Formats: sequence, structure tokens, C-alpha cells
Amino acid sequence: MMKLILVEDEMIVRVGIKSLIPWNELNCVCVGEAANGVEALELIEKHRPDLILTDILMPEMDGVTLLKHVRERYPHMKVIILSCHNDFHYVQQALRLGAADYLMKLSLKPAELRGILSKMKLVIDKEKESRLDQLEIHQKINVSQVAMKERCLWDALKGRMKNQEAWNRHVADWKMDLNGTVGIVHMQINDFAKRERLGELKNADTVLFAVTNIAQEIIRMSFHGEVIKGEKGEVVLLVGCRSREEWKQASLRLVQHIQESVLQFVKVSMTAGISDELASPPRLQESYNLACQAYAQSFFYSKSAILSSEVFKQIQSLFPVLNEEEMDLMANAIGRRDAGFVKGYVTSLVGKRLAGGVFLQHQVRDFFLDLLPVFDRRLKAVQKTIREFPEIMDYYPYEAIASIETIEELISWMMNFIDEYFERLSGYEMYSRRKEIMDAQQYICDNLGKKLTVDGISEHVGYTESYFSHLYKKETGESIVECITRLRLERAKDLLKTTDMKVYEIVEKIGFSDSNYFSRQFKRYEGMTPLDYRQRFEKR
Repeated sequence: MMKLILVEDEMIVRVGIKSLIPWNELNCVCVGEAANGVEALELIEKHRPDLILTDILMPEMDGVTLLKHVRERYPHMKVIILSCHNDFHYVQQALRLGAADYLMKLSLKPAELRGILSKMKLVIDKEKESRLDQLEIHQKINVSQVAMKERCLWDALKGRMKNQEAWNRHVADWKMDLNGTVGIVHMQINDFAKRERLGELKNADTVLFAVTNIAQEIIRMSFHGEVIKGEKGEVVLLVGCRSREEWKQASLRLVQHIQESVLQFVKVSMTAGISDELASPPRLQESYNLACQAYAQSFFYSKSAILSSEVFKQIQSLFPVLNEEEMDLMANAIGRRDAGFVKGYVTSLVGKRLAGGVFLQHQVRDFFLDLLPVFDRRLKAVQKTIREFPEIMDYYPYEAIASIETIEELISWMMNFIDEYFERLSGYEMYSRRKEIMDAQQYICDNLGKKLTVDGISEHVGYTESYFSHLYKKETGESIVECITRLRLERAKDLLKTTDMKVYEIVEKIGFSDSNYFSRQFKRYEGMTPLDYRQRFEKR
């Protein structure tokens, strides 16, 4: 749609010109009328028209002066001059100033007006298309440059770039603001993966982009450096700094400023790990690893903590594993249905161990993993497993132990799990498995590689879909869909352990339609990816 403004001091002339313009034919609209140049400028600022049709001789501001203002402020706008025979020297002046064309008001014919406006429409549309093409090209170039810069920096952080000459060339090519020694910070948006899964982050990529921009602007206030984003809410700061002492004093204030600004403007909190060692590009890997290790220790602190890698260097001992005596005490308490004792005992075991030193978080997570088979032992007597449990606090059991970000939250999750466990155990033991339930599960096992529907399974056992769905959930504590997913994942585990089949082949064999969805579900149930699971058994 071509937008036009008509500027003419005589109202009758304005009405006459408007009546001659074939608006629909030209896909054109008049967005405003003015009696002089001053009024016209206000309308132009408000509506940003494509074309201005203006008289030359007008009070307050004439057409030539208006044209000068338009050329200075809006060079892409087209201006057509309306003139009388006796002011042609003004027309010449207007054409020299860049007017697109002119019309003689006294001899104006509809065909002439239509012809000039049609020509202007073609020119305007072509120029718009060209500007859009140029904008798209510039955007692609900018995106490509950012991507190449990030790839270069990640290569250095991961130890894939050690050549100084190549580094210097990349710094020049991608205009990276890094010279001399560099301090590195690993920052993470808290609960990023969980909030993304639950839909609490409306657009995770936009959130990460905003956080990166805020961090970059704050760094530029007092330092020089770069900010790059990684996976699952990770942001890495690379900050130019002259000495380790300067970095030690400045890094904490810098990270606190970023945390506060991100919380204020993006409404997300962040935790940070700071490397206490400066790096000399392109050798950044050791310093980056220290920053990541410092962040990993935030598991033992509250969220939004800021930790130096000096904390990681204090680790001296292994977190004690669950011994046989402790397992027997747990098993006996579970057998007695003593939920209070079990909760207190788990809390005591963790607390005593944590009091003995500074540990790696994966050691503590492994301890919690060792607890699950003790609970699973009792479930097997009623033909159940922990993997049949629903989400507790938005996590499945193995997913919780692998993903929850702080020890405090993990202990809280475990207490909720123990309550849920005893409630379900009582329910499982109160009923004997109904034949139709067992028939349904056998049918699912026999047809894992096929398309399974709740309606089809219900029809197989002779019930309506709504009745059998309710019955199955009541009797087993899980939905039919959850059962299908669990049995498919159990079959996938067997294939990963006992065959050399590719992951995509296993996905097809067990009836999943999408490899990415399968991998996400597997990690939620098992706490690790399918490939990590296979490698764990290959090492045994």
C-alpha cells in the first residue's frame, strides 16, 4: 500500500486532486492533508508516507523549503511538485533539490495524474524491495559474523585452537575485543532446562540472547572483552585483565552487576563460577575448565552463588559410598514401612558425609543413585520398579538426581520421593494384579515396535477407552501412555547393552517416531543419554 500526503493551501484544489486519483487501482491511500509546509512536516513525522504531493507557493512554509526538510530527514520519500505556469523557476529549483516530478495544476488531466502516480508506485515498490534485500543481507552477514566469532572462541575454550597466528587472524577478522591476558567466568541461568521444558521460559533463545547482550554492555562499561552463549543457559565471559590481583578484585563486582541487571530486566537468576587464573589466548581451556569446576561446586551452595575456582582446589577426599550395613538398615526400615525413620536416616547419612570435607558434586549424585536400588528391592516383590513412578516436583527419579541444581533441593526432592514411595507401596500391596491389566501390559510388550493407542489397547482387553484408562491408572498408579513409554525405554536399555544397533535403529525398533524425543525421554528416565548409557556398560 502506497501512503500519500497531499499539501495544498486551497481546499477546493485538494478536493479536486483527490477526486482524480484512482486510489484502489493504484493500491494507494491518502494518510493526511496539509495547508502548508509546517503542517505537512507534522504529518510526515507521524505517518512516514511514501509520496508527498505538494504545491510550491503556500503561506508559512512553501513547497521548496518543505522539500529541503524532506530531503534532509527522509531521503527515501518521493516528492511531486504541483505548480502554476507563472512559477516555473520554482519548479526548476525543486527539481534540482531532488523532486521526482512536477504537475501543472491548471492543465492537470486525470490520465496524466494516473500515469505519474503509477510510475511513482513502481519506483517506490522497487526501492522498498531493494532496501529489504539489503537489510536481509546485512542481517545475515551480522548473524554469520557472530556465529563465526562464537565458534572461534569455543574452539579456544575447548582446546581446539593453539596456533597464535591463527588466533591473531581471527581476532582481526571477527573484530574480537581481546588483547593480552583474559579472565573467564562461566555463568548459568538457574533451572534453564527445567523451565524451558515446563514452558516457563516463553522463548528460551530470546532470553539467552538478552542475557548475553546485558553482560556484553556491562563489560564494555569498564573493561574490554567478549560474551558468548552455550547450551542449556550457559553464558561465558572473556574479560581482558592485566593482572591476577586486578581480576580477583574486579571479577566479583562485575558478576554481581550482571546478576542484578539480568534479574531486573530479564527476570531470571544466574549462578557463576570464576576462574582465579588468567589465560593467554588462544590457550583458554585450562582457565575455562577452572571456571566450570567452580560453577559445579554451586551444587553445595544456594542458587545465584558466585564461586571462585579456589573452592574447587580445596577438594581433598571422596564422598563415602553407601556401605552394606547402611543399606541393610534402610531395607529393614522400608520393610517396616517406617517412612519417618527412612527420611531421617537419609538426611543423617548425607549430613554426616558433607561435614567431613569438600567434595565433587558427581560423587554426591552417585550416592543418591546408590539409594534407589534399595527402594527398588521392595517394589520387585509387587512387580513394580521406581521407573514406573510419575514426576515428583517435576522430575522423574533418575532425572532428578542427575539434574537438580543444589544439594538442598535434591534432599527436598528425596523427602517427597520417600513419601510418594510408601504411599504407592501400600497401594500396590493392597490389590492383586487384575487379568485385564496383565493382558494389556503383555499386549504392549508384544507390539512395542508398532503404533500403540489407548483406544486399541482398551479394545484388545474388551473395555471402552475411558473406562479402561481410569481402571488402569487406579490399579497401577501410571497411565497407559506412561506404561508404553516406560516399557519402550526398558527395551531400549536392553538393546543398548546387548547389541551394536545404532540409536536410530533402536528408535525405529521400539516404536518411537523421533530420535530427539527418544533421547530426551531416555535422559529423563535414566539420568543420562543413550550413548552415555551404552558407554557405561562397555567399560564394565
